[in-house]
Amino acid sequence: MLIPWLCLLAACGGGGDGDPLAAPEGAGAAVMTSTGTARTASPTTTGSLAVDDADWAELVRPFDTLHEALPAGVPAGYDWRERSRRHAGNQVPTGFAAYTGWAQAFWVAGAAVGSQRLELRQMQSLLCLQTPAGPVWQRVQQGGIEGASFRADFAGDDNVPAEKAMPDPATLRVGFGAQRAFHFWPKQGRIVLAGKPLCGMLVMFQARAVAPDGQPLPAGTAPALLVGGGADYWRDTTVAWDNFRTNAPVGSGQLRLVQAPWRWYGMATGDAAAMALLRRDGFIERSNP
Repeated sequence: MLIPWLCLLAACGGGGDGDPLAAPEGAGAAVMTSTGTARTASPTTTGSLAVDDADWAELVRPFDTLHEALPAGVPAGYDWRERSRRHAGNQVPTGFAAYTGWAQAFWVAGAAVGSQRLELRQMQSLLCLQTPAGPVWQRVQQGGIEGASFRADFAGDDNVPAEKAMPDPATLRVGFGAQRAFHFWPKQGRIVLAGKPLCGMLVMFQARAVAPDGQPLPAGTAPALLVGGGADYWRDTTVAWDNFRTNAPVGSGQLRLVQAPWRWYGMATGDAAAMALLRRDGFIERSNP
């Protein structure tokens, strides 16, 4: 049974106090400023992201890949409970003009709830545009993270503030309860799509698990948390969620176990050729060449 999900809050990718967008000038994307007006993106200043081969292989895994464990509280009838799922993919539905990446974290089914905390940083989205000169990637979202604690089945838009702390200016530490999920997205907000065909997208962020007091987990501690990326198309940058009439899911990536070291997590929709361009064009570099 297909059960749509996520980006339930009107705030999910909505306007907000956006960090400056980084994307190639003239590529056609725009962002919403804090006043709610659209502007063309300015060139990126963040440079390459160092991603090791193991994390890169996980990021570009195809859809329909089994999760590394089952998420607690997600009903058996949900089509994304056991594996990653592609929905609209790179095909923007008619009448949809905005986009946001997002992600979701769950307790592993059977794990001790509250035994760990999730730390997050460096969340961003990149889109591949088909242009007359060929595929062009642009970074369209980056910066701070917003989110809330939802029911793990996302029923009824039931959400409450999560436990949050900032151990440093770039890192968000979160905790959430039993039968809950932490659903999060770029604080920057949704971006206006360029109107060009898409050849791929990449939602990525770093995550690690720590002890409830923020200290490193003892050696040999079993993972208790899962996290994965996703994305939605929206009718515009400010419209409220309306039972999936105003947003359309792109897909949801594989849920992977959150380890003690920082690792990259997310979701990708491009084919192998499109994803390879991210390295060629300097967005991604190998940290273990």
